[in-house]
Amino acid sequence: MPSPLSSPPALRQRRVRGFSLVEVMLGILLGMFAVIAVLKVFSQSDTAQRIGNASGEAQVNAAMALDLLSRDIRQAGQSLNSLNLLGCTLSIGTTSQTFVVAPVVVNDTDRVPAGDAHTDTLLVMSGDYGGSPEGDAVSASGTGSVTVTTAGAFTAGDALVLGPISPTALTGTECTLNLQKVSNLSGNTASLSAVGSGTSSDSSAAYNLGAGFSIHAYAVRHGNLTMCDYLAHDCSTGTDDTSVWVPVASQIVSLRAEYGHATAGTDLDTRVLSGYDQSTPAGSSSATASYLYCQWAHVTALRMAVVGRGTTRQREVDGVPATAAAPAWDGDADAAIDLSGLSDWQDYRYRVMQAAIPLRNMLWLGASSC
Repeated sequence: MPSPLSSPPALRQRRVRGFSLVEVMLGILLGMFAVIAVLKVFSQSDTAQRIGNASGEAQVNAAMALDLLSRDIRQAGQSLNSLNLLGCTLSIGTTSQTFVVAPVVVNDTDRVPAGDAHTDTLLVMSGDYGGSPEGDAVSASGTGSVTVTTAGAFTAGDALVLGPISPTALTGTECTLNLQKVSNLSGNTASLSAVGSGTSSDSSAAYNLGAGFSIHAYAVRHGNLTMCDYLAHDCSTGTDDTSVWVPVASQIVSLRAEYGHATAGTDLDTRVLSGYDQSTPAGSSSATASYLYCQWAHVTALRMAVVGRGTTRQREVDGVPATAAAPAWDGDADAAIDLSGLSDWQDYRYRVMQAAIPLRNMLWLGASSC
């Protein structure tokens, strides 16, 4: 048998011939398909990662804001949960700074400047006195001083109001209170320094609100949850001043809230939550159940939703925006989330955190027909 080296030249040339043009083109085409598939996987992975990151940021932002609000609202009404005080008008500073004594007010347009479009505001009032909220009987009162029955119920620095010893706030105008502070105690006589500029319509009892009495307003401003302390600032102005309306949570684009109402006209110790809405108690003198203090006594919970936004703008995928519709929550029937006030709202990811928070200090009101 002849060796390969002795084969004819034409035969050896055929054996070392390379790929044909068709084979090369087919290989390139298959390689391109493989590269496209890999790039597609990477693109989908990158999109999923960006969506996940944006959604995670939105959820963290909303959760932080909800936690902050929840802690303040759980304290709402402490030291104020007496039928003798609920619904009264409280003066805390200038004549324009008067408030209805209530644990939390949704959209108090007379006192709290509106926030971003289609968002709610909250006004939260609470004290930190650990004793009875029913007040201490006053035996004598004068300018700058008051003689109480139980001196041990007060200490220097406590916030205090003089008020009625029985409920009188039928519509809210019958009972006016003036915020004062205990500056000194001598026996049963407390020296008082005025904080508010009003006068008390009835000085039958002294109510200790504690040294940590506070009135906080919350509103969404410029995409942040902001808080203003009414005992430190006139919150009706300076809405763009971050030293007055302090940002407490970033990337918050909506806050919605509703009162939880118990059935009216029942004993307070048998109240049952009957529904949620944004109807703020207004008071009427037509019947006991319509009196303002009774209406506030039947506000036993607050339901709210906070909408957080991711920080990264998202591009459309196959012509579909990042967010096609505003997120929903349980209170949509009365207070739907509306993001249309934001020009580029569809370019971001959102998460809603919501909670129904019992107003526990209202739940502790004693048995009374209301």
